[in-house]
Amino acid sequence: HRDISEEELLKKLQDKPADYLMICGNDDLRVFKEAIDLFAKGIAKEMLIAGGRGRLFEPLAKLAEKEFKIPINRDPDITEADIIYMILKDLGEKQGIIFAKRIGEEGNVLLERGSTNTPDNFIKSVNQFKLEGKTIVYLQTPLQQLRTRLTFEYLNSTHSWNIDGISFAPYLPQEHLHQMSQVAVKNNLYIAISEFD
Repeated sequence: HRDISEEELLKKLQDKPADYLMICGNDDLRVFKEAIDLFAKGIAKEMLIAGGRGRLFEPLAKLAEKEFKIPINRDPDITEADIIYMILKDLGEKQGIIFAKRIGEEGNVLLERGSTNTPDNFIKSVNQFKLEGKTIVYLQTPLQQLRTRLTFEYLNSTHSWNIDGISFAPYLPQEHLHQMSQVAVKNNLYIAISEFD
């Protein structure tokens, strides 16, 4: 699901970049690559990565190890946000973009390391980084982007955060729902429904 095209997004933020480009926890390499491209185009001042230790930890760890040769410690203190950060650092360096964790006033990446689902991504990020009144462009996999937008809009209104949130699907899937296997459709529906049980 895509609410806004990349061209529209860049035009909207050309004069005043968003405060944060937020990657909600996922394990899709295409999302990470698009986040880097958008960041390089200046759409946000800082990157925010949200994700604790949930069901995507092991797939992310395997992606980092297989595709990037990044050894991942299975220590309980390592989170999905940590792994996404390591992947972004590796991809960014290859493009001449330096990502560094924010410590004090230095660095351009914030890590929210305690959330376990999409609502939690937003709630814990807002609480940890005082995001009220900020502008955030948030990314998720395209099949989960609509759910992510609806979750954000609900939380933003019920918590009175006054955040200007911009939902952006980083790519449009090549496969359409009718072309996906029954297993893929079932898995995506399960993901969408399971967070609101």
